[in-house]
Order: sequence, then structure tokens, then C-alpha cells
Amino acid sequence: MRRATTPLTKHRQECVIRLDPGILGVEPDISFTTSQKKRFQVVKGCPCYKEFGDEKICINNDSLVSITPIPIEPTLFSGITSLQGLKEFKTDREEMCYLSVIIDRGTNIVYCICKNEPLVINHQMVKATDLSSALRFLTLTGYSVNDAFCSSCLYKYIVTMGDVFDNVVSKSERTRITIEYIREIALNILNTLQDGSIELHEDAIKTLVERCVQEIIAQLKEYTQLTVEYKHQMTDELQALIKMQKQLCRYHANILFQIETVLCQRAEQVTTTQVKHMATIAERIVGLDDSVTRIAAALEATNEGKRLMTRIQTTSMKTPIVDRTRFEGLMKTLIDIGEAIK
Repeated sequence: MRRATTPLTKHRQECVIRLDPGILGVEPDISFTTSQKKRFQVVKGCPCYKEFGDEKICINNDSLVSITPIPIEPTLFSGITSLQGLKEFKTDREEMCYLSVIIDRGTNIVYCICKNEPLVINHQMVKATDLSSALRFLTLTGYSVNDAFCSSCLYKYIVTMGDVFDNVVSKSERTRITIEYIREIALNILNTLQDGSIELHEDAIKTLVERCVQEIIAQLKEYTQLTVEYKHQMTDELQALIKMQKQLCRYHANILFQIETVLCQRAEQVTTTQVKHMATIAERIVGLDDSVTRIAAALEATNEGKRLMTRIQTTSMKTPIVDRTRFEGLMKTLIDIGEAIK
């Protein structure tokens, strides 16, 4: 089946064709302790790296410095477990660039490793949260090649969605790019509902959404049947769990209808109100899914209603979502974008 295309797909293909070690970003497996690993993340690649023909430029601190990129494997920086450790890799050579940055979630700052300086674009420090969101978006929407990222794509996402870069792009341009991102996410969500890629035309989208909604309706009926069949064994906790599962089904159907709308409309017809609504539903899905997981785990630890718990879990597995992990990641990316346009 032909891979569906959106306005971003062509750009992604161009980025992939031009990828070289100088514009890649990779999240390595670094041996930090649990708390340290949560705080620090090395990224090979940098949103401040630009290429103008054969000229390679660093735009950090709103400067234009000609640089010589030296791609270095991120494992070399595995010793960075604190900001003090970052100093060991500082160089005074202005033209040298490791093409690597480190995200510090403790301070919400992104640092250039070779200069030990925060990344600054248009007089604003790049936030760790913004770069993390960019990495997640590019990974989940297929902009990575073996966990490698296009630096220009990172820059575009950060200055468009970052809350401190309002004066970098106009409001109309920000809206246009945001709608592009949302349509790309919507397409990728549909692709978590099946094996393979969907054709991006109205009939195929509507057929897939209709099939998935019918599966969700069947799921709802089965949950209702469980409450009747096991009414004498139904504890308050089990009843609450089934109620949450049914609500989760309704949210899944809601998000599918929203996806169908934004993909079947022309891009210029999609509004930020629709985007905000999708982000709100995504937030409810993620929150409710966390609650379901927590309650189910607690009930599994007891023998009470064990048979019913098995039936509930069997029913929950009948979701039309094939790739649950990716679906959840895309929901969180929707939330990121929703927060950026509030």
C-alpha cells in the first residue's frame, strides 16, 4: 500500500535524503542512575546548527559563527552526571563543535556541551521541555532514521511551539505550521489502528474510522454485559474500573471522529479550536488510562473478583489500537501542542 503523504512528508523525505552525521540527534543509552537519567539526556545534534551551502554555522546566542563540526558518539559524554562534569568537555576553540547538547531537566535548560553555554535563540533560552517535546514529535511522526533527527526540524518545532518564541514566527505562520503538525499526528494515530499505512484520501479514512468505532461499540456492549453477568460479584472497585473502561472507549471514539474531521477537511479549514479540543480529549485519555492501569494493578494483587478481572482485561484487549505504546506517545504529543497554543 502506498505510504500516505501530507505537507510534512515531502519535507521529511528531503531531510532524510540530506541527512549526514552533522545534523543528527541521537538519544543514547547512558549509564546514569535512575534519578540522574531522568535529569540529564545527551542529544547528538543541535537546533542551533545550520548549513548554508558548504558553510556550517552556529547561531547560538543569536550569533553567526563559522564552525567545523566534529561528530562524536554520545557515549563519550557518559561521564556527565552533573553540570560540574560538563566542564570537562569545554573547549576554548570557537570553531569547534561537537554537534551535541545536553538536556538538563533539573534546570529546564539545554546546554551546548563543547561551549558549556545554554542554547539561546532570539534572546530566549531554549527550554529542556521544548526540546524534549520536539524529540518526541519527530520520533513518533517518523522524522527519525534509526533514532537520528534533522536539526532544522528540531529548530522549526521549537520556534513554532515553544512558548517563548512568539516573535520569531507570525501568528498566521504559527497557526499554519501547527495545523500541519496536527494533521501529521492525526495520520500517525490512524496508523496505530492497523498494520501498515493508510491511504490519505477521504474514503479510506472514513472506512477505517467507521470500522474502529464499530469495534469500540462492541467493546462497550461487552462491558455492559459483564456488569449484568457478574452483578453479584461486582465490588465498588470493579464497578469503578468498568465505568472507567467504558469512558475510555467513548474518548477513543471521540478522538477518532476529530481525526476524521481534520484529515478530511482542507488544511485551511482546520481551526485552533479543533486542535485544542483534540488536545483536551488526549489529556483525558492519558489521565484515565493511567487511572485504569493503577486500579487494575491493585485489583490483580487480590483474589477478589479474579475471574471478572480476567474478563475485563480480555475485553480491554479488543481495542482497535494495534500499537498502544505509540498511540499513548501520540496522545502526549497532542497534549504538548495543545498547551503550546493556549
